[in-house]
Amino acid sequence: MSLELREARLDDFGPIHANLLVRLNEEISETRWRRLFEPGWETGGKPAGYALWKEEEPVGFLATLHRPPPTDGRSPICNLSSWIVLEEHRGSALRLLGPVLARQDWTLVNLSPTPEVAPIFRGLGFEPLETRKYIVPVRPDLPLRPGPGGIRVRWGAGEAVPEDHAALLNGVEVVRKAVGSKGEMEGAPGDPSMRSVVTYSVRSEGRVRSIRLHSVPDARLLRLALPRLWRGWLARHRAPVVVYDARILEGLRLPFARVREMEVPRLFRSSDRTAADLGDEHYTEMVLLEL
Repeated sequence: MSLELREARLDDFGPIHANLLVRLNEEISETRWRRLFEPGWETGGKPAGYALWKEEEPVGFLATLHRPPPTDGRSPICNLSSWIVLEEHRGSALRLLGPVLARQDWTLVNLSPTPEVAPIFRGLGFEPLETRKYIVPVRPDLPLRPGPGGIRVRWGAGEAVPEDHAALLNGVEVVRKAVGSKGEMEGAPGDPSMRSVVTYSVRSEGRVRSIRLHSVPDARLLRLALPRLWRGWLARHRAPVVVYDARILEGLRLPFARVREMEVPRLFRSSDRTAADLGDEHYTEMVLLEL
């Protein structure tokens, strides 16, 4: 009997979760898996993915997490995730990629390809998006260096975190104080060279907690504020380690950072975007916290 390929919508979540997603990772809760279908942000009505069906039984699935529709005329970004096909139907696995590969006007991202899957994507024209990540031990013992005009750090900058990510992210605002003719003044909200909001999440690796950086609009400001941030992360989250992909800080290596080459690079395919255009991890499979 032939398999039917169709768009996956919210009504399909129950059988897809029960028959497929639990096989990928039993430790991810049903509520978290459901966010692939209800991510919490506007996707322009695009499907949650594509599924292969054998009569009324789903036997294959590929999630397509779409960012909110762009407003700058550039290609929409679609993150591919959670590709699974039951073993007896593996010969039909590539059918799931057909609809997304046909969209040359989409930027496609795969942040967590497995060693088995990565060569397939490379053969389909995907390029490395990221090959390195940095692991930085927190050093609260370092002296605070205010720099020109001084640096202020404001914790809990929740209003600056995307509203649809409020349950996933923490925010901290870094402001550089300038010295003008009237003395010290803070950077204006509209001046990106003076103000930056860093978004991050707190993760646990066994008994060790770590800070995972997801977005750093201004790497220079973060570097200036680093001693204050280290103190805050340790005091607030008891996290002695900071982890980030190289692109998140535009390749900047923080002091004491150790470089770790990724076993499998993160991948992307785009006709109009470069790796530098994908410099944050918002609106991705971060909803599963399994980056």
